[in-house]
Amino acid sequence: MLLCVLFLITLNLENENRFWKWAAFGLLWGLAALTSPVLLSVLPFLAGWVIYRRQRRGQPWFTANLVAAIAFVAVLSPWFIRNYEVFDRVVPFRDNMGIVLRLGTKGNTSYWGPYELGPWHNEQEWNEFKQLGELAYFDRKKQQAFEFVRAHPGW
Repeated sequence: MLLCVLFLITLNLENENRFWKWAAFGLLWGLAALTSPVLLSVLPFLAGWVIYRRQRRGQPWFTANLVAAIAFVAVLSPWFIRNYEVFDRVVPFRDNMGIVLRLGTKGNTSYWGPYELGPWHNEQEWNEFKQLGELAYFDRKKQQAFEFVRAHPGW
């Protein structure tokens, strides 16, 4: 739903010159990014489309997009700072790639979601998660996934 709303707003920003609407656009993109970072994969294309259309019509585009970018960064910055303070390393949105990679390299593909490998339905994994902590647990799962890939390159 957020992507649909952002797409519709993008279509309407082509002729918009009020900066508060561009700021709202940036704020909404920030909220969308915090909700589901995968939505950011569309942002460069939508922003590029608006820039292209406004430039083609001879309308100013830089300042409006700068306002949106500042609002976007203002929404994301507290989360990035919080993650750095908590984890002592840069974790922009999430750092769960290790567990995701491990779930995808189980070896048995009879079921699309091998949840027994994660801490949510497996007591042993949950204990490991609590012992290591979130980031160390994810790092270990990434290491296990790489080991599996090295041992089974054809798979």
